[in-house]
Amino acid sequence: MAKLKLTANQIATLSLAVAAVSSAFAVYQWWTSDKQEKIRAAIDISNQHLADPVNKVALDLMARQVNMGQGSMLDYAPKLASYQARLEYFAFLANRGLADRRYYSMSLTCEIIGITSSDPKEASPTNPQATEFARREKIACP
Repeated sequence: MAKLKLTANQIATLSLAVAAVSSAFAVYQWWTSDKQEKIRAAIDISNQHLADPVNKVALDLMARQVNMGQGSMLDYAPKLASYQARLEYFAFLANRGLADRRYYSMSLTCEIIGITSSDPKEASPTNPQATEFARREKIACP
């Protein structure tokens, strides 16, 4: 069996090639894991939103009760403010690329769009992130 004799330059070149391939693989793993984290974040946010007892349906029911004199505005107002702040935060995460908006549930996407003004081109001073989210989103909500 013939022995392979490598010079120092050949060993250095081979080592450089192995290091370059290894670095490229590490960058690829980092990039795909970052992408997967954003998808996982969006799915977790959607699941949390769907499981939250203070949702659009519950708030609409409370609003009707307040309007009919059966509920208290003191109970309704803080829950509404919390709900809108949470949706604004979810819009912020999507706008900054920290969560992948394509994986938000349809109900979450529509509720974020729903807290903006009726015209998405008109900025909402109370919900600027939701307004920006609505401008970028091309979806027909029911």
